[in-house]
Amino acid sequence: MNFNRNCCRNTSRCCGSGEPFFCPRLRSYVIRGPRGATGETGPQGPRGLPGAIVDFGSFSTPNNVLVASGSDIPFEVNVVLSGTNIQHAQGATSITLNSGTYMINWSTDAIIPASGNVSVALTVGGTVNGNSRSVIMGAVGNRVSLNSAIILTFGTSNVLTLRNIGAQTTFQNVSFTIVKIA
Repeated sequence: MNFNRNCCRNTSRCCGSGEPFFCPRLRSYVIRGPRGATGETGPQGPRGLPGAIVDFGSFSTPNNVLVASGSDIPFEVNVVLSGTNIQHAQGATSITLNSGTYMINWSTDAIIPASGNVSVALTVGGTVNGNSRSVIMGAVGNRVSLNSAIILTFGTSNVLTLRNIGAQTTFQNVSFTIVKIA
C-alpha cells in the first residue's frame, strides 16, 4: 500500500490504477480508477528570444595587481569565452568586440591609495566612457569594491579596456563579463 501524502493533490506521483492507497486529505483508503484520455493541446506560448546567446565572455584577475594611474587592468584568466564576436588573449588588458549590442558588467576590489580615492572606468577605443565610471573615497589602506554595468552598441569592431583613472592602486578580484544581446 502506498502512503504518499501527495497522492490526492498530484496524481502523477500516485500508485497505478486499481491499487489502494491512503489519502491523508480524505483520511481514508482510495482506489484509483483507470486514467482518462489525454485532453487537447493548449495554445502556444509566447515566442522566446531570437536564438540562443552564443557570444559570451567572462574574464578575471583574482590576484593582487598594482596598476599605475592611467593604465589598464589586465585580465589574467579567460573564465569562459564562447562565440566569435568577443576576442581576448589571456593576460591581456584589451578585449575586442565585433559590431553589435553588448551588456557589459565589471567589478573589482581595490586598496584606497594615498590620494584617498579609487576611480575605474571602461574605455572604448581608448576613450573613457563616463557612464561606466565608478569612484569610491575612503581611508587610505582600506579595501573597497567598485562596479558598473552598461549596454553599448557598436557599428564596427571596438577595443575595450578597464582603466585605472585614479592614482596608482592595487586591484584584486577583478571580474569582467560581456554578453552579446543583439
